[in-house]
Amino acid sequence: MARAVTAVSGGRGARAQSGERDPALEQLAKFFPIETSGPYLAISTVFIQGTNAHTISRTVELWVTFGVLLVATFVFLLKLYPDAEYKHRWVPITIGIGAFTIWAYASGGLAQEIDLYNAGLALGLPALYAVVASLYVPEKRRIAENGE
Repeated sequence: MARAVTAVSGGRGARAQSGERDPALEQLAKFFPIETSGPYLAISTVFIQGTNAHTISRTVELWVTFGVLLVATFVFLLKLYPDAEYKHRWVPITIGIGAFTIWAYASGGLAQEIDLYNAGLALGLPALYAVVASLYVPEKRRIAENGE
């Protein structure tokens, strides 16, 4: 399945000059579902700008937005990592869902609305998660394992 964005190395080293892509950056881009995080940011911003702070309606709207797009993230990642192609597809799916959740927390909105936001965590969690997630590369199935 094609991605909406392609990770490109911005470095000036030999790899960047030769046109090679950094597989770790590409894999990290696959874990981070821009197809759902972009709409989350847009929709939550509309709710935050259009409603009063700490009201039931705003809180419900933000929770519903988060929940719907979390499910959409799961469905998107299921299609991105088909069982027939990946040995352990649940690992990258779990990493992607975690990335969406941490990113949603770091963006503020819902976390601030329910008084769980911490600026230090919002800064540190995404960086730590990116380092840990970049260490995992999903293993594709071999043709013999597929029975082809």
